[in-house]
Amino acid sequence: MDEFKAIYDLRSKAVHNGAIPEKIKIRKGEEPMPTSEFIPKAQDLCQQSIVKILEDGEFPDWNNLILG
Repeated sequence: MDEFKAIYDLRSKAVHNGAIPEKIKIRKGEEPMPTSEFIPKAQDLCQQSIVKILEDGEFPDWNNLILG
């Protein structure tokens, strides 16, 4: 869930500020990671999520979804 939140935060910064930070904090207590390293991981996570939805033939019950 932390990764999805970080993806959303980056998207918001890009949309509202027109730029993204050089580093992004993913989890509390961890050092921020370079955004350039996080973006490929974020793309993979989004792709895996889309493939899962297509394979299942439906969207998950977002209220009961457990990520990880």
